[in-house]
Amino acid sequence: MNVVETAEDSRSALNGSRVSVVGVLVQDNNGGYGSVSIEVTEPPISSGEPKCQFPRSCREQVMQGGTAVINGVDSAESGVLVEWYRPDREATERVGKPIGTVPVYVRSSAVVIPRTSLFWNGGPRATRPPLTAEEAAVLTEKVNARL
Repeated sequence: MNVVETAEDSRSALNGSRVSVVGVLVQDNNGGYGSVSIEVTEPPISSGEPKCQFPRSCREQVMQGGTAVINGVDSAESGVLVEWYRPDREATERVGKPIGTVPVYVRSSAVVIPRTSLFWNGGPRATRPPLTAEEAAVLTEKVNARL
């Protein structure tokens, strides 16, 4: 894969949080395009139970410092979305089940269209997302460790 373009954005969100997004448009050896984006919200404004909502195409993976909820499969038809749940002890005690805040999202997609991507180039899609589900989960874990 070759990097074609990068993009960055940062904006204010609710309750004084800041949302930062970094994206990379890549081209595979066959001339197809895909993208990877990382979105970080600090302090996090989303929280919930680290569980799959659509189990058929999702899995949960407990990792260092939290749980990665990995949605999607590694094909050109869909991409991968990893939501990182950082444990929230106070919320867990309050509701009686594991709750985590969600500071990091990583998306890896072979679909480069205006609606789903930071980029639009009109080119063909890559044969698979640039990052596999496992690679996207590891990247999410590493981003969280730096926060």
